[in-house]
Amino acid sequence: MKKLSAVILLLIGLLVCQDVYSQGLGNLGRRVEKKVNDRVNRKVDRSIDKVLDKADRETDKPLDDALNKPSGKKEKASEKPAKQQTNSDTAPVQEPAPPAAKDQLLEISGSCTDFIWFKKGAFMEFEAKDGKNKNLQKSKMTIINIHQEGQGTVADVKASDDKNNEFDMQFKCIGDKMYMDFGAIMKQAMQQAGQSGADAAAVQKAMENTEMSFTDGFMEFPKQMYPGQQLDDVSFTLKTSPSPQVSMEVISTLENRKVVAREKIQTPAGSFDCVKISGQRRTSMKVMGMNQKMPSSTEYIWFAKGLGVVKQEDYDEKGKLQSVNQLVNYKL
Repeated sequence: MKKLSAVILLLIGLLVCQDVYSQGLGNLGRRVEKKVNDRVNRKVDRSIDKVLDKADRETDKPLDDALNKPSGKKEKASEKPAKQQTNSDTAPVQEPAPPAAKDQLLEISGSCTDFIWFKKGAFMEFEAKDGKNKNLQKSKMTIINIHQEGQGTVADVKASDDKNNEFDMQFKCIGDKMYMDFGAIMKQAMQQAGQSGADAAAVQKAMENTEMSFTDGFMEFPKQMYPGQQLDDVSFTLKTSPSPQVSMEVISTLENRKVVAREKIQTPAGSFDCVKISGQRRTSMKVMGMNQKMPSSTEYIWFAKGLGVVKQEDYDEKGKLQSVNQLVNYKL
């Protein structure tokens, strides 16, 4: 198709050049103009013949290869297709799965409307426990509203827990990808007494008594996923108003995200066919002018068709399990 388009463009270019050239010689007389036009036409004809001959050779090449190929031998694997280009003004384009991963490919969602994140009134309930199986908290998120935003679908979500904390977040569906509001989740975590190892009292004071500004980080999930697939990093930055007494800045990044396996898991809400995704979380904090890096952690999430995240496990730098959060109930 690309070769045919190139042929057409070249022919158009040659014909345009011929027309411009002829008009510019009108004042040289009909006889001279006729000779020049004849010469130009002959050159154009030769150029067209060359282009068409080349196109014919390219078209016949696969047939010749098939006729000349010895029987009983496998055809060599074709080269990898060129990576598709994306435009910032258009929806992101998802690259096709490599042949080796097709048997492990999981279609997470065919469209926005068949996914729980984009069903008004749907809800999901989760239960979190620490590494010793001690209850930490229960949480719930409910889809409040669905609306269009540009080329995408946006879901407004109300999240809450059993400690009377509430916050708002969003899910987005654009093209072949869906996005979770990672920034809102991190903000809510900060509101619950700050990061481990930091001055929790100072963090809480900063959150309660200052005006905050933060950049949203949306975590991507392609509608089709397979083992070995690399996913985009996501970063979140929170800053308080510039008051020396309560100033704070937090930068949290989830990087090296990739699909590591396809697994079937069991949670209190049922059995789910999932893809398992890993990532490394790195967080740094500056509280009242003092810099502090939080210990990094490894996160695993299990993402199910039609439901999204149904389980999450977090491990510290030494590989020790810190927490497990899993789905216990849901309603479509």
